[in-house]
Amino acid sequence: MVFRTGAAAWLLTAMLAGTALGAVGAGLRTDAGRDVLTRYGVALLNQVVHGTAVVGEVTGTLTDGIEARDVVIRGEDGTLLAHLPEVTLRYRMLDLLTGRIALGRVVLDKPRINIVKQASGRFNYEEVLGLGGPGGGGRKPLVAFRDVEIRDGTVVIRTPTEATNHTSMEIESGPAGLMRIRRLDNLNAIVSYARVSSPFEGENALRFDIDELSARFSDPQLDVRSLRGRLEIDGDSIVLDLSRFVLPGSETTLKGVLRWPDGPLLLALELDADRLAVEDARPFVDGLPWGL
Repeated sequence: MVFRTGAAAWLLTAMLAGTALGAVGAGLRTDAGRDVLTRYGVALLNQVVHGTAVVGEVTGTLTDGIEARDVVIRGEDGTLLAHLPEVTLRYRMLDLLTGRIALGRVVLDKPRINIVKQASGRFNYEEVLGLGGPGGGGRKPLVAFRDVEIRDGTVVIRTPTEATNHTSMEIESGPAGLMRIRRLDNLNAIVSYARVSSPFEGENALRFDIDELSARFSDPQLDVRSLRGRLEIDGDSIVLDLSRFVLPGSETTLKGVLRWPDGPLLLALELDADRLAVEDARPFVDGLPWGL
């Protein structure tokens, strides 16, 4: 049987990869093999983040998927971005071997995300993920996830504020001065597609295609019972295109932009409501009469 050079190379590569993956699968049944997998996962993370990533423990197999515990991601200045107590990952090996992190299924149990607006005006997640900054860092990798499930997550957003700002519900004093605190608690979500990083022009924003989401916001005070649609987060702005947005007394579609620069929340929204309670809109619009 005669092979062309290119075909022979591909066949040899496939055979070597199959042999290596078989050996890895066997090795992962031992403590030493799992240590190798842990180091591999940490190295992969550190290729993506501008900072440090630490993984406490990894179990599973390289071919079928892994479970990671105590994943901690920090920026170059040591500021915490994320603590992920338990992460379940499923993926295609071809994506990883070609430098793409395109995961098939991700489950996050009790993730804790800490978002901080820095003195430069950029957020820590932008710095850690290399989003929208000055060039020179090389081509960004594609980091995307399909079929993401978040269980009981928490997001804390810290932005600079002034002592004269009386609209803040929670203020914290730190090394960088006074910070306004906004919290997102009891976050439960099913996300069909999440894009964290992209090498393509015009795709700097984080993108989330959400099948279902519920959460409680502290500032403004909102109890989101159900949300479905697309969110794109770019710095301190969120572009919304929601086919379903349900609050305790309201059910509506919602399109537009939310921004939280250094003071009150700014919004430009268009809605079409089947039912709308004024009490649900009060966090956004001061002075509305009661009982409408």
